[in-house]
Amino acid sequence: MSEITENQDQYVDWDVPWSLNINYNVRYTNRNKYVNYEKSQEETLVQTLGFSGDISITPKWKIGFRSGYDFETGKLCYTSINIYRDLHCWQMRFNWIPMGPQKSWNFSLNIKSSILQDLKLTKKKDFRDNY
Repeated sequence: MSEITENQDQYVDWDVPWSLNINYNVRYTNRNKYVNYEKSQEETLVQTLGFSGDISITPKWKIGFRSGYDFETGKLCYTSINIYRDLHCWQMRFNWIPMGPQKSWNFSLNIKSSILQDLKLTKKKDFRDNY
């Protein structure tokens, strides 16, 4: 322990707040279909792995993410990256969806005080805008 206290710059500080959430979802559907009065069954199995989390780089910087993997299509699902910065009386947020049909970004700078909550700057580009 004395070695760590004497050489603090050689050791990693693992006291950084972070979280990681992982979930696995399985959906099985068995549906009856009737075509020309003949019955047939259609079975569907959908499997997805989702993950999300955040890390506080410093007490005033926080980065979060959310994504997933669809095993049927072999592609990433909805993905978003969020950056937050505490600026004492102000706060800054940047949200980015880098791919998919909802591809967009949103930047906002606003005052924390609830009395002045209408005082803010917002810039965005969403999936309805031309890329």
